[in-house]
Amino acid sequence: MRGRLLAAALAVAAVLVAAAAALLVARDGGGEAAPPAAPTETDPRARFAVDHAEAPVPPEIAGDATYVLGDRLHRLGQPEAERLSHRLQASLVGQNAAVAVPSRDGRFLAYHAWEDETPLLVLRDLRTGEERVLARGAQTVAWGPTGQLAYVQAEPPRYRPGQPYLGHVVVRETVDAPPRRWTTAPGPFEVRAWAGTRLLVAVRYCPACSDDGHPVGLYALDGPGEPDSLPLADLSALSPDARWALGPYQETPGQDSPTPYARLVELETGRVAHTLDVAAAVRDGGGDVAAGGFHEASWRGDEIVAHAATGPDTKLVFLRVVEEQLVVEDVLRPEPETFGARHGVSLGRPTFVGPGTDRVVVSGAWETSGGGYRVAVLSCRRTTRTCTAGEPRDGTDWFALVESPSRP
Repeated sequence: MRGRLLAAALAVAAVLVAAAAALLVARDGGGEAAPPAAPTETDPRARFAVDHAEAPVPPEIAGDATYVLGDRLHRLGQPEAERLSHRLQASLVGQNAAVAVPSRDGRFLAYHAWEDETPLLVLRDLRTGEERVLARGAQTVAWGPTGQLAYVQAEPPRYRPGQPYLGHVVVRETVDAPPRRWTTAPGPFEVRAWAGTRLLVAVRYCPACSDDGHPVGLYALDGPGEPDSLPLADLSALSPDARWALGPYQETPGQDSPTPYARLVELETGRVAHTLDVAAAVRDGGGDVAAGGFHEASWRGDEIVAHAATGPDTKLVFLRVVEEQLVVEDVLRPEPETFGARHGVSLGRPTFVGPGTDRVVVSGAWETSGGGYRVAVLSCRRTTRTCTAGEPRDGTDWFALVESPSRP
């Protein structure tokens, strides 16, 4: 009798061990079990402690980054802001997109604006201060390694409510060269970044579009013609050497629900190195912070910071690439009560600023208890688990760091 009880107990223990191991398994592209994610190095249940600055943008950001706020360009090392000809705005792509992008040589700034229900792409010469509208009906932009400028040119340029906003991916060899189509038919394209000489574009979810276009996902273009599909739903970030693309993976392509999966793909071959269930990795690390949809990220060295969201509840997830595997190291989240938020605080695209990977700049948005909508710029330090938040605003003045997502 005792032997049978011992055998049963051992069997139950084996099942529990197997179940626990299954929670730690991240799936790779071939369906084989990948090594489990490392446990978090710090307690992910800790939260940001937030101080509040008496300025729209925390003062320390000015010492480390160039940024745009509304119609003002704040350049690193310059005491006075420069007035832009248009206010920064990209209503159809949102503030998580790259909406103020410098050229590789630092000569130009391409930024988004909005006029008469039409997206604008505005070009500013940073040496002379001269500006011109480069294209109407243009959105999402990326600078190539030799001065090429890629963006999506809509047809027609004006936005019509209730109608899909479609366009061609076009490339100018220089800012003065005419645009050349790189796609064979208009579609719901968005330019993401150049990875070396390859242009990465996303096909966004478009329920009103016909079924004969490209499925939702990330694609690569080497020139005019049909794009090559990559096994990602979108691009979150590129590795510094442009070898790897990080982005969300959807079990059902085109699903409108958030996906917790982050995937690492080798761009030259399309090989999937690792697919990580970020939500499961956070739970297995001992945290009580649920991670949901995996979104935009910043990649410096072998470290990554991304934002993961479940409705209004958003947090920063810190990852590291170890032997072609994604490992969750830390999770941080601001408390809604700190901002007087009715529900949660929705964080935007995080960006490493300054030396190393200790400090992150990110925008936060929330609904107030009175039903209003407020936004603020946060400068956060991971090691001290503190943030400085700028004065809350109503969202009229858009904020964006001047940065390029293209690599190398």
